Amino acid sequence: MYRFHLDPANLARISPPGVRLERIEVESPIRVGSQVNLVLRFPGGLRQEWRVEIAVMEPGVRLVDVALQSPFVQWRHEHRFEAVAGGTRMTDRVEYVPAGNRFMRRLAGVLWRPQLAFLFGWRHWRTRALLEGVQTGKGS
Repeated sequence: MYRFHLDPANLARISPPGVRLERIEVESPIRVGSQVNLVLRFPGGLRQEWRVEIAVMEPGVRLVDVALQSPFVQWRHEHRFEAVAGGTRMTDRVEYVPAGNRFMRRLAGVLWRPQLAFLFGWRHWRTRALLEGVQTGKGS
């Protein structure tokens, strides 16, 4: 599962319906310090450019990326991998600070939290389906 997340092409494969990866640029192989440039397109035409840097790589244990450019003032995403009976448990931990003043940050927190929960829930479901070879009807 750790190696699956090192392949940038898999991001498009695990993105929810309506979220389109327009462009991804990354050096290969990925290593600590590598930068990943992404352009995402969301329903309604919303376009986001992201530039993240791989901050930590512990093979089979964790992978951490931090945003250098994103819609957030701060973004840190940690994938943790733990061997369990029958496979691997992956846990995502995201720390973020929305842009804007204090009121906008509170409002954004209320809006972002459920969206991020859906996004990462979808990604976990798709990752599992792809790794287990389950047909899901979304380009498996």
